[in-house]
Amino acid sequence: MNENIIEKRLEEIRKITQKYSEAKSRHTLLEHSRHIVLADLMRESYESSNDKVSVAKCEMMARSHQKYKEHIKQLSIAEEQCIKLQWELKIIQMKFESWKTNVFNINQEAKNYGFKK
Repeated sequence: MNENIIEKRLEEIRKITQKYSEAKSRHTLLEHSRHIVLADLMRESYESSNDKVSVAKCEMMARSHQKYKEHIKQLSIAEEQCIKLQWELKIIQMKFESWKTNVFNINQEAKNYGFKK
């Protein structure tokens, strides 16, 4: 691999790392705000009921609310993006490690047989 190819690989890693950090940030935000959404929906459920209902019933109503379902769906999408980008990055790193091993083996073979580069 010459310098241009190495730089190209590094640029790919930079781009994927940037996308991964954005996806991870979104996932973390959704994960933490999931509890807030649930609590808000439970409070709404409790306040809107004429007869004060149990916490368990409020939680059940909140979890079945469309807003909570949509939040969970977005959380799932964010996690999928994180996993996909994480593996893309890992594949590039594995290719780079494979290249380094091949270069080492070629250099070692040349050294063993007395070839000069």
